[in-house]
Amino acid sequence: MNSTRLWRTLVATAALHMITAGVVAAQTVLVRHATAGETVEVLLNSTSIASGEVGSDGAARVTFALPADALESGMDARISVDNCAKIRRVHVVERSRVAPPVQDGCNRHEINGLYLIRRESTLVVSVAGAIPTLLLVKGNFSLKPPSPAPPAPKGLVIYGGGGFARFSDEIANACGTVADCGGNDVVGIYTGGASLWITKWLALDGSYLRPSKGTADGTGLNYEFDSEVDAHVITAGGKIGVPFSRLRIYANGGGNFHRATTTTVQTISGASQTIEVKTDGFGWQFGGGIEVWASRSFALYAEANRVFLKGKPVDGTEGDFKDGLSLAVIGARIRLF
Repeated sequence: MNSTRLWRTLVATAALHMITAGVVAAQTVLVRHATAGETVEVLLNSTSIASGEVGSDGAARVTFALPADALESGMDARISVDNCAKIRRVHVVERSRVAPPVQDGCNRHEINGLYLIRRESTLVVSVAGAIPTLLLVKGNFSLKPPSPAPPAPKGLVIYGGGGFARFSDEIANACGTVADCGGNDVVGIYTGGASLWITKWLALDGSYLRPSKGTADGTGLNYEFDSEVDAHVITAGGKIGVPFSRLRIYANGGGNFHRATTTTVQTISGASQTIEVKTDGFGWQFGGGIEVWASRSFALYAEANRVFLKGKPVDGTEGDFKDGLSLAVIGARIRLF
């Protein structure tokens, strides 16, 4: 039983040692703008601890380990670079110690400052100029330049979103002169559509708007009523945009066609009557928005519009429809091609 426990303890200790060793070796010296084929040597407190060869890209990446007593708190160090024939030595010297003498045929440049080296530090040393420079980075450092931001694209883009809208005259149209009357003219709305960007600043656009029902209700002498408007709107027009890298600010405008059903339930002295008027017609709208492209095929957008609706009853009866929608939506866009 005791031997089994001892064996487990030894295995756990060995595993912990291996894990710790992997963490310790996380310090890296990355030398840039050197000559291909040169050797980069790293010295810690006068002791050569690691070396590597400069590749065709002019860079060499060399890993090393901090002293055991510096693992937790790190080590304050001075950094200097020796330039020799086909070799560059990077000295990492604790502040309480002195760097070794310069070897014959070499010249040394000390990088000003005192640097806190931790177990996850990367020392990026550039030797492009006569005097080397140092960039101390936490974690890895990539030599690849950052990818440029995807520009606001041309092509066919579909989109969808949702938000809020307000009927401008729904309550006023329903209430008329009734004093005790009110309602809810702020509703939810969703939209979907497509834009064909002919250039990065000009597009054709078509969309579908579907607001929730606006409602109104009123009470008078011996009567009461409830009214609601159920509308569908199709828009067609254009957009003019100004792209700024992945961002595009745009204005839009055009015409629309709506179909709406206004339903009013009147109750007079206990008797109810339902009046339903269906209208359709053409109007116009304008607005603007902003879109941000996360990639060449996906974007988020926010938009505000003012939509004017005007129509006549489809059955030729009286009861023209005239209202407006002020709306704000957010959503997503997908570029198809």
